[in-house]
Amino acid sequence: MQSLLDEAGVANCLREVGLIVVSACLVFGCFVFIVVSYVQIFRAVLRIPFEQGQHKAFSMCLTHLAAVSLFVSTGIFGYLKPPSISSPVLDLVVSVLYSVVPPAVNPLIYSMRNQELKDALWKLAQWMLCHQQ
Repeated sequence: MQSLLDEAGVANCLREVGLIVVSACLVFGCFVFIVVSYVQIFRAVLRIPFEQGQHKAFSMCLTHLAAVSLFVSTGIFGYLKPPSISSPVLDLVVSVLYSVVPPAVNPLIYSMRNQELKDALWKLAQWMLCHQQ
């Protein structure tokens, strides 16, 4: 009976390790695909002959990259934080950061291409700094 339990434990361990390896390969493959895609996009943008066209294309690419980076970084923090710092409150905060903050900030990130909005946010930041003291 004990040998049967030992074999079952080994089989479960092998399944878990296999699942981790497959997941890591998928994540790495997606990461490489994203990096290669952005390299190709930046190469294409740099071939645009007019500086204004390059600026417009870069502003779109960089805002998208900021939104994706915010989403991925909150997810990475949520899933890769050490178990030693895990608590129910921290898990709740991390899940809110992962599920609420990126979609809520996404319109702000994409609208940062608008000069009027940039000016308004700059004035708000200056006002907050001046009235904080």
